Amino acid sequence: MFQIGIYEENTIDLKKLHEFFIRLENKGPYSFKLSNFFSEDDLITHYKNPEKIKPQVIIMNIKLSTCNGIDIASKIRKYYDQEVLIVFHTNYIEYIMRSFDVQAFQYWLKPINYSFFEQKMLLICKHIYSLKSIFFPVKADGDYLFVRCADIMYIRTIKCQNSSNNIEITTKSGTILFTGTLLKCIAELQHPFYLIHRSFIININHALKIRSNYVVMNNGEEIPIGKSKTKTVKLALSYS
Repeated sequence: MFQIGIYEENTIDLKKLHEFFIRLENKGPYSFKLSNFFSEDDLITHYKNPEKIKPQVIIMNIKLSTCNGIDIASKIRKYYDQEVLIVFHTNYIEYIMRSFDVQAFQYWLKPINYSFFEQKMLLICKHIYSLKSIFFPVKADGDYLFVRCADIMYIRTIKCQNSSNNIEITTKSGTILFTGTLLKCIAELQHPFYLIHRSFIININHALKIRSNYVVMNNGEEIPIGKSKTKTVKLALSYS
């Protein structure tokens, strides 16, 4: 499932985008969760809330009633999010060159039709799939979720009596259960992820300190270290 943020004040264009996403989702294989933002404060408040999942794509207009989309994108890039794919959805062609300054991924000139939308969104979905160093895809509840690697604190094996899911990802905004193995996870993840115990993978960037046989994470959780992993963890922490 892709997390999509939409900042569009024009209700007709907003409704059309929602209809296009429903149509694309019905065709498969992708699914989308849409979040609407109606002001700069809405969007910034979403980013400041650690319990909110960050969007992977933001589709926004440029000419807004109280602000400019380029300026908002600049704030997002500077303070909140370097990875989100920004798509400008606008009537104004003259902002194309300025859009490069905020690393816009695409620039859609209104009005757009469904064929154009589908072509562009499929490119975006395939691009996100390719970003394994930024997004970690997991299959949960029959759907693929793309979890930001930077938001993952640790991954562990668990025992669930009422579920076949046996892997739990803990992020800054909550937990995700899915079926898999830690060995498969670590094979797909790169630095700063380390398998430090047969039951735990940690993101070293979320580690505060190391004790004799455990690592203290920045949420206070104590993660055990396997005897053979102590040297590796100490070395990783010294370079983090």
